[in-house]
Amino acid sequence: MTNAERIAQLEKELADAKAALELEAMQKQIATLTATVERLVTDRGRGYNTNKYGRNGRHRSNSRSRTRVNENKGLCYYHDTFGEKARKCHQPCNYSGN
Repeated sequence: MTNAERIAQLEKELADAKAALELEAMQKQIATLTATVERLVTDRGRGYNTNKYGRNGRHRSNSRSRTRVNENKGLCYYHDTFGEKARKCHQPCNYSGN
């Protein structure tokens, strides 16, 4: 066997070994991802849903709009909260100082 043939053979063996290592790494990743998916499916079956109520499972109430009109007085949030010291006003607003 010539040196060129020997070098070609070693390069092929090296490429094969590298491909085998990459395949093994991908198989480990697939196994890890499979286990993760199975755990998520199992958790979802138990009623855990992090998208609906967040990580701790508690429901957060929706905050009311700051510009919501006070139905009783017809005032915007700012005039209802700050009165004559309000620096902003959102219509409709029945504040007499407008």
